[in-house]
Amino acid sequence: MACLEASGTRGGIMMLWDRLFLPHCRSLCTQLLCGKKTSMGKIGSIGGLIKGPWAICGDFNKARYASENKNCTWRTIGIREFSDLIEDLNLIDLQLANAKFTWFKGDNHQIASRIDRILYTTQRIMSDHFPVTLQGGSWKKNKSYFKFESWWLRTDGFTDRIRKWWDSFDYIGRPDYIPTSKLKALKHRLKEWNRSEQRSLGQQRKNVLEKLDVMENISTDRALTEDEATEKATLF
Repeated sequence: MACLEASGTRGGIMMLWDRLFLPHCRSLCTQLLCGKKTSMGKIGSIGGLIKGPWAICGDFNKARYASENKNCTWRTIGIREFSDLIEDLNLIDLQLANAKFTWFKGDNHQIASRIDRILYTTQRIMSDHFPVTLQGGSWKKNKSYFKFESWWLRTDGFTDRIRKWWDSFDYIGRPDYIPTSKLKALKHRLKEWNRSEQRSLGQQRKNVLEKLDVMENISTDRALTEDEATEKATLF
């Protein structure tokens, strides 16, 4: 693991890797325009020496395309050289998942840009083999054990529900047989209720994530209104 401390609002990164797969790690830190050209040259030199897959990541302080900026000036200085370097070294520009920008400014993220990237190279973009699976043993599902979840106790009316179920069970027999049978019946009733409750919670979670996704898409195009920002805050 390596950690580079931040300087004010600039910098700051932590990296973890497996030495078995990443035996060499180098840091290139230049902030001036002339220094950026030097960095590009160093990256090109390192890329020519490495045999096998390698990757480079960090703040390149430049967006490759105009669409990677929002409400800020797109500076084309050095963009062609940067793109040419990526193509010459056969680097793959890893795209972001569920996001368009990596840097924001302003209370409602009015200004944004994608200046942080992960570039990597691989011997093949796609494998020329179809996947195969070796199945051994039985895939028979084992019997699941009953587990009492602590969050049940925080559910409204849970204690009253347990009491109602317990009183509804009617067994006749020895003194030790009656509570044992009631506990078994209560276990099955709790399992059924838990499945129903989890489906309800899952739907609620899905609805919240869909609303958050809508808010994120809106914020990438424009600043959220006061009502929208309040609604987003209530979703957490």
